[in-house]
Amino acid sequence: VAEALKSPEAEHWWVAMKSEIESINEKGTWILVPRPKDRQVITSKLLLRRKLNPDISLHRHKARLVARGFNQVVGIDFHETFSPMPIITSLRTTIGLAAQLNLYIHQIDIKTTFLNGDLDQLIYMEQPKYVKDIKNPDYVCLLKKTLYGLKQSPRFWYYMLHQFLIKKGYKRLKFHKKLYTRHNGTDVLILVVYVNDIVIISNAS
Repeated sequence: VAEALKSPEAEHWWVAMKSEIESINEKGTWILVPRPKDRQVITSKLLLRRKLNPDISLHRHKARLVARGFNQVVGIDFHETFSPMPIITSLRTTIGLAAQLNLYIHQIDIKTTFLNGDLDQLIYMEQPKYVKDIKNPDYVCLLKKTLYGLKQSPRFWYYMLHQFLIKKGYKRLKFHKKLYTRHNGTDVLILVVYVNDIVIISNAS
């Protein structure tokens, strides 16, 4: 980040970082509180990336704030970790079946996936460097929602997605917990969940 902010693209990187923090604040990801004396405070990091168009031209400057989850202590900062990863043979079989039956296949990528889960543990994080709150620069972030980098973020995301799909009438396969199906008359929908990517297979476009 320090190097980027000394480059000719510094203004673009500042905009990207501020945009990332504004997006996080809008979701109510944390509240600023005085530094606790009896709990560790994990660190955070801003990652910068140039996103390119298919023709390799610059699309935009992107900043992503991540919690440095390797600072977390098991049993205190998190209890379980889990990420929905389908068995590759199951994914291939499902896609092969779709091809054989001439079904439609779509793929979607859920943006800001790990910013949607509600935390059930007390986790304190340092304010991101370079974009600290002007009024309370010494305060720390008490996380209310998950962030990229936290050990438990994938599990919370999958739990939220599962609850949403069940409410929408999907059924999860007993022996394949990353695959969901729903029938609506003659229409059939199959969802294969792969972290924050979902493969959608259906006989209706």
